[in-house]
Amino acid sequence: MGKKIRSYIATIIVVIAMLFTVMAAFTIFTTQPGKAPEMFGYSMLRVISGSMEPEIPTGALILVKTCEASDIAEGDVISFYSRDVSIAGQINTHRVVGIEFDGVQYQFETKGDANLNADSFAVYGDDVIGKVVGVSGLLGKLASLVGSRVGMLILIVIPLAIIFAINLKDVKKAYKESLAEEKTNMEAEIEAKIRQEMAEKNGSETNESKDESVDKEV
Repeated sequence: MGKKIRSYIATIIVVIAMLFTVMAAFTIFTTQPGKAPEMFGYSMLRVISGSMEPEIPTGALILVKTCEASDIAEGDVISFYSRDVSIAGQINTHRVVGIEFDGVQYQFETKGDANLNADSFAVYGDDVIGKVVGVSGLLGKLASLVGSRVGMLILIVIPLAIIFAINLKDVKKAYKESLAEEKTNMEAEIEAKIRQEMAEKNGSETNESKDESVDKEV
């Protein structure tokens, strides 16, 4: 029973991991070029520069939560579509060092922690993707691995093979148990039939003996 429960738990974990991977891949592939892939109000982005080190190392994966411009405060790290002409439209992630509001829209001044100067171009409310709420160097390495053949092998092929092996073992066991049960039922039916035939034969012999006794008395 313990082994069966563990195999079910392992299967569920693998299936959930695979579903999450497929959902993430679907989100990425269906997102418009240049836009941040979003799922359930969150985006996962991989940092490719060191402008936010040491807090956000190069290659790290960041979790960005969608938010309103009015929810952003000085000191928050935000991801946004940059208006910098050198990377126009590309996603950037820097810390907010200044905020202005003209009564209509917000304007943010941003700066990379590792940079000496603040960014030359302001960030407007419409440019904001969201606030950074999580950073993971390990997940960044895994994300990089996913894009390789080895990563596909580890995250998709191997889990599928594990599920197949677990289910195949259970199917074989169930099949053997079914055969054993069928054999037991067949033996029980044969035994019952033999007993019935013997009972009918004994009953017939008893009736014949009674008939012979009556003939003798007559």
